[in-house]
Amino acid sequence: LRRSRRALGRRLRQSRAWQAAIALAVVGVVALAVVGIRAGEGAPGLPDDIVLAILPLTPRPDGSDDRAFSDGLAEMLASGITELRPAGRALWVAPVSEVKDLRITSARQAAAALGANLAVMGSVQREPGRLTLTLNLTTAGDRPRILASQTFALASTDEGQLRGRALHTIARMLGFDLTEPHDASLTLGTGDVEAQRYYLAGLGYLDRDEDAADLDRAVDQFQQAIREDSTFARAYAKLGQAYLATYKTTRDSAWVRRAREVAERAEALDPSIAEVHVTLSLLHHATGAYPLAMQHARRALGLEPASLTGALALAAAQEASGDVVGAEQTLRAVAEQNPSAWTGPDRLGRFYFGQARYEEAAAAFERAVELAPGNYKAHLGRGGAYQMAGALGRAREAYEQVITLRPDHYAVYSNLATMHLDAGRPEEALRVYRQALAADSSNHVLWRNLASGYSALGDEDGRRVALRGAVRRATAALAVNPNDADALAALATYRQALGEDRAAASAARRAQALAPASPTVQYDVARVLALVGDAAGALDALAAAQAAGHSMDEVGDDDAFESLQSHPGLTSLQRE
Repeated sequence: LRRSRRALGRRLRQSRAWQAAIALAVVGVVALAVVGIRAGEGAPGLPDDIVLAILPLTPRPDGSDDRAFSDGLAEMLASGITELRPAGRALWVAPVSEVKDLRITSARQAAAALGANLAVMGSVQREPGRLTLTLNLTTAGDRPRILASQTFALASTDEGQLRGRALHTIARMLGFDLTEPHDASLTLGTGDVEAQRYYLAGLGYLDRDEDAADLDRAVDQFQQAIREDSTFARAYAKLGQAYLATYKTTRDSAWVRRAREVAERAEALDPSIAEVHVTLSLLHHATGAYPLAMQHARRALGLEPASLTGALALAAAQEASGDVVGAEQTLRAVAEQNPSAWTGPDRLGRFYFGQARYEEAAAAFERAVELAPGNYKAHLGRGGAYQMAGALGRAREAYEQVITLRPDHYAVYSNLATMHLDAGRPEEALRVYRQALAADSSNHVLWRNLASGYSALGDEDGRRVALRGAVRRATAALAVNPNDADALAALATYRQALGEDRAAASAARRAQALAPASPTVQYDVARVLALVGDAAGALDALAAAQAAGHSMDEVGDDDAFESLQSHPGLTSLQRE
């Protein structure tokens, strides 16, 4: 299997009518440390530019469903506070999914890994007949201190008030002056207490979507919520996201059909919920209907302008559809609107990486690391960008930071394996590739990586077996989204490496037509067409790659273009 820096790039690139009014009566207030806070002022010592992390709430008792319920409550509070942010107030709420993925359990960790300066911590205690919630607002950093605290209890029959009561508490701690228009934002859209319990547990399980068993539990909890209240639009929307997450782990297209059914049901029930349109955007993206994906993402942002999931869904659909300029503008807006949040530069870095703009990617990831030095994802992106830019010393240093922060993350080992391969250590590369594949056997790029290792060792049988594994995984992905240009270009590469030139050329030309403005897709297509003997097609694709911003510097060192080195068309491109 012939390799080039662009092939390395592919490996690295592909390595988540409200009507009920809130009643605020409680069974009894156990403690109320925020009584002295006046409306609109907030707790003393609040920073002007708030980066807030809602940390996992401690459940008592600590059973599986209890923990999922408390995790779901944290997710609900994070999204709710974002919805309630007053216009002009500098506030960023870290996604709870990031809190969970980064394994953050303390205010100190929140500062290091998320750049947070405030954190909400607390506990949820369930006793016969009532639920007690404690919320603490603390500073984040090496010496956290409590700024405000409140504990309140609700009778089991009044748990429908939980979201409104908790959001009012946090909003008051942060100095939000809530008015009547916010009342709809304080409800979940169901008056059924059991439906709410199942929904919150489903949110908790869904945040752990890398675990297939937890995904199954999330699906079950959302289905239970819908059985309790068949008009619960948010539960249908989240069930759709759980189905899509299940598809990503199983590649079984039946889950996409199920996601479509419940997402469309959610929209029919209540099209005024931003999360409903986020689900529909993710669904249409998964099936390659990018205009519809953009349409629903924009509707989500119209309903909730601060929605990170809406903005990221829009940028992803724009990029997939070929609107690279629009995608960059969307991601820049996320970074500019939240200058203290690491997520903006991190997402911008990923975008630049996918566009082969490695120096810009490295700069963006450096900014993410500056904001959140304890975040392994920012270091991983930084390492990948430097590796592609040829700064191997900086790349290795970044990967060492990843291993220190997250020693069990497979992607860093895959990237290190590629470095081993390029350094002439194929046995070590093969060992590490196998380790990465054991963590994610559905990833067609990892199967191709494995083939690279076997190729370097001269093991032709191993190479072909691994390539067939890559073909199967890429084909399964394309069965759901036939408009995935990256997957088509990858499939073309695998087919050509197996000697299936006609099938390879067909897949390459389909990818070329689907992504005319993608520098990486066009370059990959050019490689395949050159290797199958279509010089004219290869030169056309190289011209498109160059027009989209891809450098021609590496063409001379890429074995795929050996047959074109004396071609006047290539010479002309290299002179431009």
